[in-house]
Amino acid sequence: MIRHGMARSGMRLFDPDGMYSGWANPAWRMTCCSTTKTLREVGDARRSASSHGGVQEVSLLDTDMTINRILEVPARLRMKQLHTVLQFAMGWKNYHLYEFRWGPYFISEDPDGELYADVDPDLVLDPGDVTLARLGLSEDSLLTYVYDFGDHWVHSIRVTAELSGPIPRPRVIAEALTSVAGR
Repeated sequence: MIRHGMARSGMRLFDPDGMYSGWANPAWRMTCCSTTKTLREVGDARRSASSHGGVQEVSLLDTDMTINRILEVPARLRMKQLHTVLQFAMGWKNYHLYEFRWGPYFISEDPDGELYADVDPDLVLDPGDVTLARLGLSEDSLLTYVYDFGDHWVHSIRVTAELSGPIPRPRVIAEALTSVAGR
């Protein structure tokens, strides 16, 4: 197990492939994607296919109940904007730091410059610069969203469909539970 970056309230744990391995369900971890291609290679190859956006299933992991949201999001959405959409959809209050994980990449703001001090700088991306289209996500792609490094709310985000028509703005299509204690 490799420890990447010290969070304010604890350590985030990842296995050697860069997959989250804290409290996550082992079956989920085995289905999560990892990539050895660069973002540019993947994004260039998928840009035309994912230019409109898609449907994403967001699941909060490691809870006693099933907590899901189904979102429709445009591919032009930046990861920082996706964070805002997830905050709204999950009922969070945007009080804590967050990160997205996709293969070996950390997509996160690092206000103190300390969270990713021991990580290759080429693998740490600014969420204001990275769009969903640049990630080149396709159907069944999976990424991780961690909110609140103290309580470690881990979400899996799975692309369930690519849409052929334009999506004017993000929207929540369905939800399985409306509130979670510990925002």
